[in-house]
Amino acid sequence: MASKKILVVSRDANVVSLLKLGLGRDFEVSAVGINEQGILAVISQRKPDLIILEIVMPRGQEIILGLRIRQLSEVPLIMLSVSGAEGVKVRKLSLEARDFLGENLTAPALKEQIQEALSAQAQEKGP
Repeated sequence: MASKKILVVSRDANVVSLLKLGLGRDFEVSAVGINEQGILAVISQRKPDLIILEIVMPRGQEIILGLRIRQLSEVPLIMLSVSGAEGVKVRKLSLEARDFLGENLTAPALKEQIQEALSAQAQEKGP
C-alpha cells in the first residue's frame, strides 16, 4: 500500500522539520511556504491525502488560504497552532477543518488525528 501524502503549509522551517521528523516514517510528508498561488498549484499537482495548515500567519492569511484550499479540494484539513491562539477554534469551524491542534501537540496525538481524518474521508467516499 502506498504511503499517504501529507502537505504541510507553514512559513516556519522548524515546524516543517519537526513534522517531517515526527511523521516521516508513516507518511510521505512534503511542505510548501505561504504563497497562495504556489500552494494551490502544489495541491493540484501532488494531490495530498491531508493538509496541515499552520495558522500563525500574518493578516489572517490562513483564513483566506483555508477557504481557497476548500474551494479547490475536499482533502482533510488539520489546522496547527504553535502559539496557543484562542480565536482559532472559531476559524476552524468556519473553514470546515477536520481538527485544531495546539501547542501541547505530540507526534502520537498528531498521528492519531491524521489517521482519524483519513479514515473518515475514506468512509465518506465509500467503496
